[in-house]
Amino acid sequence: MLCWSRKYAPHVLYGLHAHWQPDQATLTLMITVSDTAVKHLRELLVAKGSPQGAGLRLMVHRGGCAGMEYVMKLDVPGEKDRVFEQDNVRVIVDADSLGYLDNSQVDYSDALSDAGFKIHNPNAARSCGCGTSFEPLAAD
Repeated sequence: MLCWSRKYAPHVLYGLHAHWQPDQATLTLMITVSDTAVKHLRELLVAKGSPQGAGLRLMVHRGGCAGMEYVMKLDVPGEKDRVFEQDNVRVIVDADSLGYLDNSQVDYSDALSDAGFKIHNPNAARSCGCGTSFEPLAAD
């Protein structure tokens, strides 16, 4: 279940699913985090001495070999960000990236040659081989 929290900033969402209405259009936004990613994100936040409220920021920018690229970093939320909290870790997404990331899952791969956070994105028509960039699905 999702609820808005007035205890924190009004932009913080608890749960994984949010209804948000930019410019009168209703978007249903959901981002999930695998158990493995939750574990590694917690460890990373502690190891880096991140401030209270910090989390994994997900952004989508133009670039990469497929047209759009994922950018991830540890950060604290800004005023216009949306924050999804799961198992006491936060995923922070800027307004421009929300539509590209709807229904995505953050996972963590422990592969010898390619360890790190990965995005499983149903909004990608195709992804590059390394998984850091994607081509968005065509708008209907």
